[in-house]
Amino acid sequence: MFGIFFHHCSLKFPPLFNRWRHPSSAVFPPSAFSLSSYLHRSFSSSSVTAAMSDHAKEDNAESSQRVDDHHLILGAKQELFFCHEWSPGSWFFLPHGTRIYNKLVDFIRNEYKDRGYQEVISPNIYKKDLWDRAGNYTKEDMYVLEVDKQEYGLKPMNCEGHCLMFEHRVRSYRVSPQFIVEIRIMHLFKLLG
Repeated sequence: MFGIFFHHCSLKFPPLFNRWRHPSSAVFPPSAFSLSSYLHRSFSSSSVTAAMSDHAKEDNAESSQRVDDHHLILGAKQELFFCHEWSPGSWFFLPHGTRIYNKLVDFIRNEYKDRGYQEVISPNIYKKDLWDRAGNYTKEDMYVLEVDKQEYGLKPMNCEGHCLMFEHRVRSYRVSPQFIVEIRIMHLFKLLG
């Protein structure tokens, strides 16, 4: 594809004292998809001590009884954001929600800058050939368009664009690794629900 990338995680996790599973659910997708597969959502929790475990179970029981604190309800009540059936899965940010969103993005930008990342911007749409080359062309997960008898896809991820940025000129090994970040909206096709 484009090269080899490594990710290293040096976090050390404590041994877990107690684990429990929360209720899970399964949903069959619309008839356009294979009925032999289904969407599965499960939740689990763990804790280091018995006291933490008991406290977490109490919190979970309390929060499951509160319907009013769901983010969709709170967002609409506080006039932060809402969703609409004509653009499912997309958020409409109202003025106050936009201010909060922009503050959060500014915070994230500063954190990335402090850690040595450089911000870039890449296009939102690419020819099908790029997705084929990267091995990420899946019509089920992408919004696909046909323009002048060629297929294009809205980007569900930044990786391919960033790889094109990296390969557009020869670089010395002395400038590696390069840390780039892009704070943009992705267009990933997901089932409703």
